[in-house]
Amino acid sequence: MANVSTVGGRAGLRSVCIVAVMLLLAGCGTPAAAPVAPAATAAASQCVPVAEPATTSPNIHLRPASGGPGTAVCITGFIAGGPTATKATATQRRATACWDGCGNGLEETVDVVWSDSQAGAFATRVTVPDVPWLTASGPAPLRPGSYKLGLQCLLPIASGCVGQGSLASALGSRAFASFHLTGPAGGRCGPDQPCAELHLTPASGPPGTTVRVRGWAPVTSILEQPTGYSLLMEGRDLKPVALGQLSQARDGTVHGTFQIPASWASGPPLPPGAYQLILGTNFVSGVVTAPATAPGVTVKQDTGGTRVLLDAGTLTIAPSASWASLGSLKPLSIRGSASVYPGTITAAGSDLAYCIPAGIRLSTDGGRTWSTVATTGVATAAAGAGNALPQAGAACQAALPDPAHPGSLFATFGLVTPPCNCQPPLYMAGLVTTDDGRTWSVIPQPAVIAPEQGDRGFGGFQLQGNEVVALFASRAGGIAAETTMDGGRTWTTGQPSCPASGPCLRWGPAPSSESPCMTAFPQPVEIHAHGTWSSGAGANLCRGQSQIVALSQTTVALVSGGGAPYPLQVSSDGGRTWASVALPPTPGQAPTGYNGLAMLPDGALLALAQDGWWLLPRGAAAWCAIAAATPPSGQIPKLAADGRLWWLDGVNTGKLPTLHSVALSQLSCP
Repeated sequence: MANVSTVGGRAGLRSVCIVAVMLLLAGCGTPAAAPVAPAATAAASQCVPVAEPATTSPNIHLRPASGGPGTAVCITGFIAGGPTATKATATQRRATACWDGCGNGLEETVDVVWSDSQAGAFATRVTVPDVPWLTASGPAPLRPGSYKLGLQCLLPIASGCVGQGSLASALGSRAFASFHLTGPAGGRCGPDQPCAELHLTPASGPPGTTVRVRGWAPVTSILEQPTGYSLLMEGRDLKPVALGQLSQARDGTVHGTFQIPASWASGPPLPPGAYQLILGTNFVSGVVTAPATAPGVTVKQDTGGTRVLLDAGTLTIAPSASWASLGSLKPLSIRGSASVYPGTITAAGSDLAYCIPAGIRLSTDGGRTWSTVATTGVATAAAGAGNALPQAGAACQAALPDPAHPGSLFATFGLVTPPCNCQPPLYMAGLVTTDDGRTWSVIPQPAVIAPEQGDRGFGGFQLQGNEVVALFASRAGGIAAETTMDGGRTWTTGQPSCPASGPCLRWGPAPSSESPCMTAFPQPVEIHAHGTWSSGAGANLCRGQSQIVALSQTTVALVSGGGAPYPLQVSSDGGRTWASVALPPTPGQAPTGYNGLAMLPDGALLALAQDGWWLLPRGAAAWCAIAAATPPSGQIPKLAADGRLWWLDGVNTGKLPTLHSVALSQLSCP
């Protein structure tokens, strides 16, 4: 789901849970800022290592050993085999503090300071919770009494501390002491009070609507990897639908955003109505010591651990607008997303180009005649920029012709950084030839890009009027760009301009590394406001090419096929908010299947089924079968040039693919 934030999280004890949650909720957004702890007490402000007696078992001391909610506590102690300050590694400078027990209570990643003079002597600081917290038994109320406060993973294995029991004992990395919590008791989350509440804006809407979430829940562990609460929706005897994760502050407040789902996975559409929202978190090894007593709390145990679920409110799903209700659509412009698959034909006016094993095929007359542009000079250009081609040779991913400058051709290649001579995954780089392939050069990199291991952050080429824009992912997020108006001979750094027609939004940078498509491979839609570009909706490139379709100066559509959760979304406010449009299913296909979904220049939708082509004309209530040509067996047809639709069959066979086209005039209902 889009733009769902995460709580600052953890390394260690619940790593298995983290992987499961992240696989379930892939595509989450930016991490939340670290919570601000209460001011330290005078006793804790001098939290430095002190001389300790050498022991075989780790030991700790608390200063102070009692206090009220929010007390800052200094922990000092000794662990055999520990380092001095000068020899401590980065992983040894981090540990996990546990309130009310490790694995079952509240855990937090803390910084560890080691002694300059005594190896193994250390100090750190923790803050006593001042709101109820979550355990494997459910929410724990804030009550006076004695609690176990301790540390684990003081001497982690490799980059993290994983597991309990014999493994932790072998590490010698656990130590506990008793802290006495004084009153007053917290007044939230008890036998007569719900333990979680969420406020939604809006509280109802059709699928695709972006909902802002604010609320409160018992505080969860604050560790180094994203965990926090997963947001779920259930009802009508269906499996819970994963909406994403919510950020949580130390005071228990949660916030985030999600899009109202249209269906569960590839199942049937969710019917309109009210659905229960649930906050959930997993405990891999927590022990349930007593049943939950607060209303709306469910504790489930199985072989994978313990799951705690908190009822948190309701969401009302309204009916989606139907395709027929949109009436007559007339696109002002259609812009396709990037391609991560070789064999996609790119159109620029009457010019067409596609990659082949030994070069790039180019037509400048609408496909009537073709020539081959050599790519042998790419190796020299890559070496000059400190890069190299992989063992398989020049891996051309996509090519873009420039109709205004004959002889110029822009292409995306997969490169590696020497001395690695690796096979995929590769990182993407943009190159240009201005002399019909005799020489090539690498596109200059904007200064705002932060390359990692040779990755230039390149995000693809886009043609806009007489400009060719090379997009890059900026360090600060959003778009950085290099623009040329002379066919790639000179470049200007700056922000890309708004499209000539429709709302001011465009495709952002595509991922700069080659993806095996085992997970989402997103390309964002960037919206321009207040002088900057910011990411809004987007598309998963592993589902095939998507489209931004401008319908007016304020209305825009996002078309995504290949089983996308929202095959067609429409925004009437320039891309700030989106609503899903319900499409009739093609015969014999899942309701969200729509393979190769694309909008044609006349506003009709084209899709592919196993038995042929299907067309959904403007305002129609059902698809019709068309027999214009043999359906593609390889790449999906997505681009029209000179009134024709083009595609390739036989891609990735080591031979030249077979080129096909069909006139748009043939794509009509009987």
